[in-house]
Amino acid sequence: VENRAAVVAALNNAGYSYQDFSDLEVFGTIDSNLQTLSTGLSVAFIVIGIGVIILTMSKFVSDSKKEIGIFRAMGMTKGTIRFMFISQAGLYTLVGYLIGVGLGVVLSIVLAPAMFGWFESSVLSALGEGFEVVQSVDVAIFSQISVITLAIYSVLLLLITFLISLIPASHAASISPVEAIKGE
Repeated sequence: VENRAAVVAALNNAGYSYQDFSDLEVFGTIDSNLQTLSTGLSVAFIVIGIGVIILTMSKFVSDSKKEIGIFRAMGMTKGTIRFMFISQAGLYTLVGYLIGVGLGVVLSIVLAPAMFGWFESSVLSALGEGFEVVQSVDVAIFSQISVITLAIYSVLLLLITFLISLIPASHAASISPVEAIKGE
């Protein structure tokens, strides 16, 4: 027990790939912290997405009251008005999504060497002082994109867009044609 670190070092110097199981607790803590950070960023993604959709669509409804009144006076149904605003929200979300994914992919490829350098100088050197880290990290890991995660977030964004845009779209559909034209 007293020479544990020396024994681990001697085994690794002899060509064995040995990891002391007492070190795994630290790696479990690091993994837990990374999972918490990932969950926090996912929740932030959802909250910001909801906020942007509600604010943007509410602004569109507010700015389009006269047009909504004219459409309703010409006989357009509430369902058609609702569909029009949900489609508009979907279109704007799609454009933002495509731009965001494109920028994200390019930035992850461009910034991968810098992230690798930071990881190697900060994290690996800090871990290396207290632990025998045998496995090295490749720079390519920082530019990998998980298609499954991207698909999950895409579906989540689609559902959020549809559900949240129902609120301002329903408000737009309930605008009285007379009051909308008169109020402008």
